[in-house]
Amino acid sequence: MKFRPATSMISIDEAMKQVEEFKTMKELKEFIKENYLGTVDVNTLKCVSRGEDKRIGWKETYLITADFKTERECYPDSAILFSDGDIFKLPEE
Repeated sequence: MKFRPATSMISIDEAMKQVEEFKTMKELKEFIKENYLGTVDVNTLKCVSRGEDKRIGWKETYLITADFKTERECYPDSAILFSDGDIFKLPEE
């Protein structure tokens, strides 16, 4: 399954240069833990269908959210990634 950053800070072309692929939920969670320096609670992952993204040719696009935590605050359901599939269909390992 393919994943790209969910951010408005870069163009879609730049986001597509950062696409990662994972075959298991374990790989996805490890990537999130490493790249978000432990600030994202991978036990709160959610996946919401956003339909087709014609800009990049993904027939079905999903927004991946999770709780983002700082020392003082928690921001529930923060957008972290987009995927081309439902993450809950990934095998655990």
